[in-house]
Amino acid sequence: MLLIRLLFDIAIWRRTPRDLPSSGPLLVAVMLAYIAQSTGQAAIASQGNLQGLDGVVDLVLTCAIYTAVVVVGGRTHRLAQTLLALLGTEVLLSPLTLALAAGVSATTPADPLGLVARVGLIGVLIWNVLIVAHVMRSVFESTLATGVLVAVACALLAYGFSDLWFGSTPATGG
Repeated sequence: MLLIRLLFDIAIWRRTPRDLPSSGPLLVAVMLAYIAQSTGQAAIASQGNLQGLDGVVDLVLTCAIYTAVVVVGGRTHRLAQTLLALLGTEVLLSPLTLALAAGVSATTPADPLGLVARVGLIGVLIWNVLIVAHVMRSVFESTLATGVLVAVACALLAYGFSDLWFGSTPATGG
């Protein structure tokens, strides 16, 4: 329960990844939860047409991008906490993301509920980018502008690689 509270506080910018424990087993548990939520999002986005390892590929891709950013930035001592914060907040947001993605899939753009779901999903995507910006600003002890630039660059890399692997971009920012 404490982890959920810490992740929620990171998501609303009250805390930073430094407040999280640097724990390998905890990171593995969050990675498994990330695979589950990523697979769920892929199932909704592809209407059940999964390629088998979508969640695992998403996790590897996400971790590779963020690891490269943290290593290039010379902050390897913060890697476990950074990954825990980024993956954990994504998992925390996943019930909302999954519900909105299901709403988008089940409706047409002309349907008022479909519009609400689409606007909500865009809001969650923007919130996710801002969470990544907050985490990166904290990790690099820099400005919010730097965090936003890093977050947007990571999102664009993830979308590009996802498009190459899956043939279409994922429904989330992770």
